[in-house]
Amino acid sequence: MAKQPSVLTAAERAAIVRLAEDIPALWKAATTTAADRQMIARQLIERVVVSVIDDTEQVQVEVQWIGGHITRTTLIRPVARMDQMSRYRELLQRVKALQSQGDNAVEIARTLNAEGWRPPKRRKTYNASMVRSLLSRQGLGTGTTNQQHVAGTGPAP
Repeated sequence: MAKQPSVLTAAERAAIVRLAEDIPALWKAATTTAADRQMIARQLIERVVVSVIDDTEQVQVEVQWIGGHITRTTLIRPVARMDQMSRYRELLQRVKALQSQGDNAVEIARTLNAEGWRPPKRRKTYNASMVRSLLSRQGLGTGTTNQQHVAGTGPAP
């Protein structure tokens, strides 16, 4: 017959609570090494499930903690190509709209950055060259109408 676990005393419960309250301080301590943190995490986490969403920059992470609690979050991973980005079609439309209102590549890049758009490849901001590439992918030229005509990418004069 299986033996029932013993019931914790009030002192044992208090000791466990004190230890649990010390974990954040222990984690943040300058003397705690990466190996120490890894050991702490292994004691608290039962399983981590990571799922890339449709080969985009978005990653769903689920942490299953010891005791049954589950934490879910979405993280952003670096991707190699713009077309892997989850909002790629929306980005193309935004670039096209900005160009149609007369903005040049530098102005479009500035607007995209101000609006919070983030490019792939661990870059923090868009630049004019990236905007020109986005316009080119849509068969749209950059520069003045005359420059586009000379380059063969714009409307006829």
